[in-house]
Amino acid sequence: MDFVLPLIGPILLVIAILIAGVFLLRAWNNRSASSVAPYNVGRQEARVAMQKNIIRALSVVILGAILLIVLFATGLLNPAEVTDAEIIPDPTSSPVEEEVNTIETAVPTDMPVVEAETAVPVEEAPNTPTPITVEETPTVENTPEPTPTNAPETAVVSSGVGVWLREEPSLEGVQLEWLLEGTELVLLEESLEGATFNWQQVQAPSGVSGWVAVDFITIPDS
Repeated sequence: MDFVLPLIGPILLVIAILIAGVFLLRAWNNRSASSVAPYNVGRQEARVAMQKNIIRALSVVILGAILLIVLFATGLLNPAEVTDAEIIPDPTSSPVEEEVNTIETAVPTDMPVVEAETAVPVEEAPNTPTPITVEETPTVENTPEPTPTNAPETAVVSSGVGVWLREEPSLEGVQLEWLLEGTELVLLEESLEGATFNWQQVQAPSGVSGWVAVDFITIPDS
């Protein structure tokens, strides 16, 4: 049993690395699938699956490290430690006698005798007056309080998978950025009614301004 316990740590580490490798391989396959998907929704789903597999791989590695730390802390991987029960005291000697014997053997008997030196008187310094310092009171300057500014009105992407930020208010507009579900947008002043969707000009968290369809965003209650 003693030779099996030290092998638990390396075995657990190898198992954690293998499981993490499987998840990383799945993440690589998801990345390849996202690059060849014909639709934007399929690409987004492949990216989300890739992120989940990467998180699972990291979780397995962290869990394996925590388990190793727990095994080392509890002493399961160090079975050869000497316990207090293995130290057998001498029944013929009391604790007081053992302490006296230890002190006697620790003090050498052939130490040279050092004569006490005569103390040299120290001349006291004459009393000198202590200078008095006057501290200046700092002047507190009144600083004007900042004027509160109104927070800009915002909206949240609520299409289920995300929405494209376009350069013009049209389905044929240039796609500037893909906004994920739950992304908070700053509403700008301009809005436009279209044949299929109504469009709202917004600013993304990256600072890019463009147009999104009103049907795919939600304005929270103020």
